Amino acid sequence: MMTRGLAEYRSPETGAPVRRSGTTADRGDRPREGRGGANPMNVRRGGATSRRAMLRVILRPSHVHEHAPSRSTEPAGMKMNHQRKLTCIMRRPRGAFTLLELMIVLVIIAILGTIVTINLVGAADKARETKTRANMRTILAALKMYRASFSAYPPTQGGLQLLAQQNLFGQPEVPKDGWDRDFDYYSPAPESEFVLISYGANGKDDGGNKDEGAPGDDIWAYPDRELP
Repeated sequence: MMTRGLAEYRSPETGAPVRRSGTTADRGDRPREGRGGANPMNVRRGGATSRRAMLRVILRPSHVHEHAPSRSTEPAGMKMNHQRKLTCIMRRPRGAFTLLELMIVLVIIAILGTIVTINLVGAADKARETKTRANMRTILAALKMYRASFSAYPPTQGGLQLLAQQNLFGQPEVPKDGWDRDFDYYSPAPESEFVLISYGANGKDDGGNKDEGAPGDDIWAYPDRELP
């Protein structure tokens, strides 16, 4: 129990009692203030300040690491060289064709062109042949009508023009073959037979009828034979 009042002390040199006022607990427990003493509040404040500083130091690296942009460890010169090489690769034009590649391409183009040309020519000739046969059927029908009226076929000389004059073709002109050439008409006396000929694509007399297996492209028509 603490008592307030005079406290009795003895001097260590003389052993005489020495009286001092104040509370013994206060005198014994209170730290001295002054130049050599330490203020507990200052200690507490200093400790809190130190802790704040330590927290700032600890937290600052992670904060900076979170928001700061990443930096490459490569030297600046090496990085620039990599960028230049990448740009050159991206902008580098494709090399020219070699001679072998050009020859292969030309051969392929020539083959394709030949195939296309053959197909086009063949299709055109087929269409002209179809037109030739259609016009020959028209002339055959007119010849039959003429024979029904006159009991004979028209003569060789000017026979087809005679049919046109009688309007047996349905038009004032004699039909032509698919190559825009005149048909040849032969009717030997006494005009009981005839032959109607188209000389085909080459326009020459090949000496026979292609429908009967003869060489060439001539097309012949007879009165007793249907045109294929």
